[in-house]
Amino acid sequence: MAQPKFTLYKYVRLDDGTWRYKKAAFYSNGKIKPNVVIVKNPQGKAREEVHAEGRYKMNHNGAWLDAGGDALEAQRRRGALLDQEEFRRLRGIDSAPLPTLPAIGRLTLAAAAEKYFANCEARGLDPESIRKYRAAVIHSSSIAG
Repeated sequence: MAQPKFTLYKYVRLDDGTWRYKKAAFYSNGKIKPNVVIVKNPQGKAREEVHAEGRYKMNHNGAWLDAGGDALEAQRRRGALLDQEEFRRLRGIDSAPLPTLPAIGRLTLAAAAEKYFANCEARGLDPESIRKYRAAVIHSSSIAG
């Protein structure tokens, strides 16, 4: 199964007044460049342009998903969706439904705990250790909440 990308685009107004989806630009360390998109000229050469207007969108399997107007929020939402897909991949196709993410793009405590335990299982941690960790997390959350 191919890994999902959730390619990040920005819907921007070009110089000729038309609105188009253009790929968001990233630094070499993987952080998004706020308000910077990659535009190709008619000869096919790419250049970066600054466009403050517009919203970020993600393209996945032909569908456009809203990622917000802020570059860092868009990157967080993309990361959350990539984490969700990785969680689904590790659990298998017939796994339990994924924990839902709040609208702000952050994991709930329960979803984060399940992700942690899935990672522990994937690393091959001793099942008894995982059981004890799970009991401790449940106990801690009942005290805090």
